[in-house]
Amino acid sequence: MQIFSLTYIASTNVWRKKLCCSCLELQLILILWKVRIMINKLFMLVALVTLPSICLADGPGSGTLTKNNVQIGRCNADSITVKWDLSSLMGEPTISGSYQWTSSSDCELPSSTTIWLQVVNGTMKGYVPLSPVTPKANSGFGYNTTGSPNWREALCGYRGSKAVNCYDERSAKHLWKVGAVNDFMLGWNAESATQVTPSPQRQVAAAPPAQAAPSSQS
Repeated sequence: MQIFSLTYIASTNVWRKKLCCSCLELQLILILWKVRIMINKLFMLVALVTLPSICLADGPGSGTLTKNNVQIGRCNADSITVKWDLSSLMGEPTISGSYQWTSSSDCELPSSTTIWLQVVNGTMKGYVPLSPVTPKANSGFGYNTTGSPNWREALCGYRGSKAVNCYDERSAKHLWKVGAVNDFMLGWNAESATQVTPSPQRQVAAAPPAQAAPSSQS
């Protein structure tokens, strides 16, 4: 009887040890599973944080430029200051910007007044339009919202306040990525005044004469 008891106790201890080992293995598996879930969540968090910077592609950037003694329609501006932010989001161009002007005369700009930002890189040149609410003299920047045009309308030549001879999508994306704003022009409807009307350029050329019809060069 005593031998049977000892055998039973020994057998019970073996099973307890096996059960304990099984419990430890199960706990270890659960711990590893939780660690895996945490790692997956961490990777997802990193992806969410880095995704905007990946999707936010480089563009011509942001900046300001000022010109003095500028004729706009029938108005003479003592100064005009333009600010812009040209970037891209999720593979599409984003355009934001406005202008303010000062004048000592009582005059209103044409409602069609458009700022054409000149984006250049080497021999490539194109223009990006800014058309905020036309501000009054000495009253700050005109209201505007961020826009996202089609790539085939992002960089063009211009005639007055109208875009002409735009770059194809591939060329526009290239210039958008590597180009920078180095100047701005002003355009308005043809009935206001005579204007210079540049076009996108792929090689060095002389500035077109007043009222010249825009033409794409290659």
